[in-house]
Amino acid sequence: MHGQRFHRARTPGAENMKHSASEQVSGSGAPRVRLAELDPHIHCSVIGTCLGSAELRDIVARFAGFDVHKVSDFELHHAAVQIAAEGGRGAEVLHDVLDHRYDEEIRRFERACDESELCQLWSAVHRSGETAGAYWALMTHPRATCELRQRILGDLHGLTYVATDSSQALDAD
Repeated sequence: MHGQRFHRARTPGAENMKHSASEQVSGSGAPRVRLAELDPHIHCSVIGTCLGSAELRDIVARFAGFDVHKVSDFELHHAAVQIAAEGGRGAEVLHDVLDHRYDEEIRRFERACDESELCQLWSAVHRSGETAGAYWALMTHPRATCELRQRILGDLHGLTYVATDSSQALDAD
């Protein structure tokens, strides 16, 4: 791929953020990456893939300051992506909700000792189609490189085309 490379973006002051013991990857001492630390291009896919509208309505209502019952799901999604990119308490709440929702997948991925093991875990999940929790676990894993995150983002993006192709095939019948 010759396009833009994703990098681990930093939020001002992120290097001073405290990480809880639950965010440590077993045996490594390295904290998982926080949502606000991820490249802002990744926020859209994380929020769109890993969170539902009901969860977003609650968070956006608290941090965006508008009536979430009068906006479309797209506007809701956009506001949540903005909250994630801005960092701060709203991004922390989004991160915590994702961690709580995907705790099992995070624990499964935390055992991976290197990029090769992360790839093996992702490949198995990708084949099964149950990608949301694995996507979150992998994107925040401290051993996930920028290149791996970009590849996984591409894999996830590709699933939307598979879904589109499948639905078009059904429409043709």
